[in-house]
Amino acid sequence: MKDVDQDLPAEWREFVHMLRGLLEQLTVPRRSPTLDDICVRMKAHDYPICDDVISRYLRGKRFPPWGFAALLHALACEDIGSAAVSASIQELRSWYTKADASRKTRRCANCLVLHRTAHTLRQRVAELLKANEQLEVVTHSVGPLARHLPVTPQGGDRQGSELETPSAPFIATESVRLLAAGQAEAALTLVREIPDRLSPAEGAASLAMLRRQHEDLLAETLVQFYSRDQDPKVVMRFVLELQDSGSEDDARLVLEAAVS
Repeated sequence: MKDVDQDLPAEWREFVHMLRGLLEQLTVPRRSPTLDDICVRMKAHDYPICDDVISRYLRGKRFPPWGFAALLHALACEDIGSAAVSASIQELRSWYTKADASRKTRRCANCLVLHRTAHTLRQRVAELLKANEQLEVVTHSVGPLARHLPVTPQGGDRQGSELETPSAPFIATESVRLLAAGQAEAALTLVREIPDRLSPAEGAASLAMLRRQHEDLLAETLVQFYSRDQDPKVVMRFVLELQDSGSEDDARLVLEAAVS
């Protein structure tokens, strides 16, 4: 397992070490537990998660929801008994609260950097939009042949796609319904399709809805897939939409994940 980020606030770093200690107390016959083992066990407790997300939690690259920490503690108690676990659930909750507070303090300190980054991205997007408008003028100037040209799938004309693309609230709501119905894989699959099926503005609206409903697993999955294998222009648009809607924490997460 990779080292903990040394730039973390002390409280957050201590909390990460507590999570690692709980992981080391889990038991698997004849070998040490792997992140895949944790994924399987958590899924059995109706908490689907992937090893990459766990790795980020255990390195301090992303702050976990309380449900993850509480379940990891419960699994350790199942394996070795609550009396032998390195920290009580009360101690874990106390350090979680301290770590969360330190994270938010650092986030406020990073707000100026985020605003500057967003300003730079906004200028770049404006340049791209201007270039796109100029391209459309040239395209329309060729007359009837223009209608036979391919339409840009991302960030361009969405003509003909409106009737085929469900609204952002519908997709987010459906993913929540599927997860509640025990169809975790179907819910995650639906969320993973959002970057390709919806515009950045609709994607930001979907993420905001998931956050409001405290569906952290689905929200983090959406952040992860917006940060991977997406056109940089789409990522920039998504970040700007998050920034403009006040979701600065998620905007920062997307930026960090995209460059990591």
